Amino acid sequence: MKSFLFVFVMIFALSAQHEGLTDAILSDQNVTPNNYPWTPMTHGHAIDQTHSGTLVVGWFGGSEENHDDLWIWVTRKEPGKEWETPYSPTGQGNTGQPCIFQSSDPDAPLLLYENCWKANPSRMRFSTDEGTSWSDAIDTPLRTTSKNRPLEIKGG
Repeated sequence: MKSFLFVFVMIFALSAQHEGLTDAILSDQNVTPNNYPWTPMTHGHAIDQTHSGTLVVGWFGGSEENHDDLWIWVTRKEPGKEWETPYSPTGQGNTGQPCIFQSSDPDAPLLLYENCWKANPSRMRFSTDEGTSWSDAIDTPLRTTSKNRPLEIKGG
């Protein structure tokens, strides 16, 4: 009985919490146009806003996690414009869960972290044009999933 009550209370609390979230949604838009390459599995979505207000969204997709046909997809939306056609800055390969991060430093590039399933666990790319193009991948010493944004500490 205690387990049932706990589950009921948790479900009630989560549903009540979820109902309040709809007030926080400012916009609900599909970022993938009709010509988007369909993949059976997509997730690991990431979003950040550049200093000029451009939204940059990234996710990965393929047949299944930990397969060699995974791609990271990125799309952009400049203020007042439509979402651009998604493209892959990484190419096909064993990749996954992107993280997009724009530092508060106005001179810092936009960062794309990608978790790699079989190779080095994490790679990083830089964009100096707000996600229009990206640098080649740089291996990092990170040994963790990079789907969560870095914690930016005041003063550096």
